[in-house]
Amino acid sequence: MQIRAANRQDEPLIRNIVFSALEELGITAEPDGRDSDLKNVEQNYFWHDGVCLVAERDGQVVGVIAGRRHTSDDELELGRIAVYPAARNRGVGRALIKTLIFFASNMDYKRIVLGTDLPSADLARLPEEKLTKLGFLKTEQGWCMQVPANFQHANCAS
Repeated sequence: MQIRAANRQDEPLIRNIVFSALEELGITAEPDGRDSDLKNVEQNYFWHDGVCLVAERDGQVVGVIAGRRHTSDDELELGRIAVYPAARNRGVGRALIKTLIFFASNMDYKRIVLGTDLPSADLARLPEEKLTKLGFLKTEQGWCMQVPANFQHANCAS
């Protein structure tokens, strides 16, 4: 598996992954509304001190994670994470989250907070104990994770 920065050519695949995951949860995708951030990931994530990453396995995009600066300059809001059903329970989501932590650390973010404005399809299905295992803590404001300074992350390619 390889994790890399998303680009414009990935956008149809990203929308397909996210919209499929939303549909599984009974949530209708709104490509011209709530989900319009997926039309231009460069503008909506990279230009907002954020990142959008995709996971590839055997040359196919199988997962996506995206976050951008939250209301505070030291918080990255995790707004999107979704993994194709056939790729679930194979470490794709965990690898995406670890890579996001690596980027957040290198971008000098102190915390990652789970987005509340955008539905994060696969996060919605995670039980609290799994979020805790990933390093998130439940606070009065929602779920957040402290970003370790100088987080070292092994190459995700395997």
